[in-house]
Amino acid sequence: MKSLIKLSSIVISCLILSGCFPCKLGDWNCSQIDPRWSKNIDECQSTQRSIAKNILKDRYSDKIDSEIGNSCIQNTNYKFKTIN
Repeated sequence: MKSLIKLSSIVISCLILSGCFPCKLGDWNCSQIDPRWSKNIDECQSTQRSIAKNILKDRYSDKIDSEIGNSCIQNTNYKFKTIN
């Protein structure tokens, strides 16, 4: 029973210290974001916003801009699509 408790403690400690992507080990506040991840998001947002502005012209809005931003954060391979 004691070995199970020790094993559980080790597993929980590892999970707590591992942080989350894109954060580094033990960086609970995510203060040092992986620059590759950040660069990919910036490129995605820039490219997809340009595409959307060219397609939508005057219909481009803050709502669409925000949707593109959020979509690129969730998936850096996001591609803007219009729904007609």
